[in-house]
Amino acid sequence: MDAPSYQPGVEGFGAFDHGGYMMEYGGGCQVGGDCGVGMGCGVGMGCYEPLCVERFWVELEFLLWWRESRFYPALVTGNDPGVLPEATVLFGGSTVSEQARPGGRLQFGMWLDDCQCLGIGGRFVSIGEAKNRFELNSGDLPFFARPFFDDASGQQEALVIDNMGTLGTTQGRIQVLTESEFLAADAFLRCLLMRTGNSRLDFLFGYQMGRLNESLLIESTSSSTGTTTAASSLSVRDSFQTRNEFHGGHFGIQGRYQRGCWGLELMAKFGFGNMNQRAELSGATDPNRPNSGLLVQQGSNAGSHTRDTFSYMHDTGIKLFYHPVDRVKLSVGYNLMFFSSVLRPGDQIDTMVDSRFFGPQPPPNAVHPAFNFNSTHFYAHGLNLGLEYRF
Repeated sequence: MDAPSYQPGVEGFGAFDHGGYMMEYGGGCQVGGDCGVGMGCGVGMGCYEPLCVERFWVELEFLLWWRESRFYPALVTGNDPGVLPEATVLFGGSTVSEQARPGGRLQFGMWLDDCQCLGIGGRFVSIGEAKNRFELNSGDLPFFARPFFDDASGQQEALVIDNMGTLGTTQGRIQVLTESEFLAADAFLRCLLMRTGNSRLDFLFGYQMGRLNESLLIESTSSSTGTTTAASSLSVRDSFQTRNEFHGGHFGIQGRYQRGCWGLELMAKFGFGNMNQRAELSGATDPNRPNSGLLVQQGSNAGSHTRDTFSYMHDTGIKLFYHPVDRVKLSVGYNLMFFSSVLRPGDQIDTMVDSRFFGPQPPPNAVHPAFNFNSTHFYAHGLNLGLEYRF
């Protein structure tokens, strides 16, 4: 938090840096004075009628973070007839790597005593929304389809979207849209554990929250070649949205070592509490089936599904900092933030579908596609560039 501070050439006036606070003095110093930073603070030096400074701090950081990769089952295939496992998987079937996204983190706080033994603060971090689009149109490939396993027949099947090969019977388009947004915040009490001339160690505890919202949308349209009537066209839509919100307590430690204007800071924080999980599944088929798609069926897995479950998190970081002038700190660092027990859209997809749903009367005893709360974990990590000001 602190940089060495002095005023060369001025006798009887200056400042001490005791590894955790800055204190100006005048008129001479004595051991064991009463600025609140004497023996009780573990410093062993106080000042006569001091003026203690730097009660507040504000830090703004630019983030370049990566999310954990997202997994999706095989959702789009090529090669006539598009049936797995022989067909080529065009989208899904593995994890989708994430690119680094920009974000920001704001940290602020204040010391409650003159010697900076007890403080309060808060943090807020947000990563830029991650959007990905996969799209195919008639003419991009001679054939593509949406695969599924027919629970009624026990066979792999596929809904053909585009077939412009030798027969040229169907033309269409498909798009898959994915989105992800993440933010976290906490409020904490900071207590001094130990301090030397060049270092300090603090204990942190307080409240933690985190939010992860993601979605997957699959839309396809196909029509018979040469016709545009409603009876000859088919539009199918499946939507999977997940909402995760964590609330709980956290505790941890934060340590700093400083030598001159340079220093190193370490932080480790652990939290536990409740994760509210929500999954929204919806579908539509035009014409005739407004509440069901292909992988989402009314009366089977469609609708809103909610539960609360125990979850834990941890946040660790390392930071190298430099004080160009008093009260200002520049830093570069790395952070890893982890949450357990979250829902992600790809894990909520059941590619087994009872084809009787496609008939005029939905089957009363169908069990697929089914919904289960398939939890996994989530982490985000990356680089930070920060600017802190103390006053």
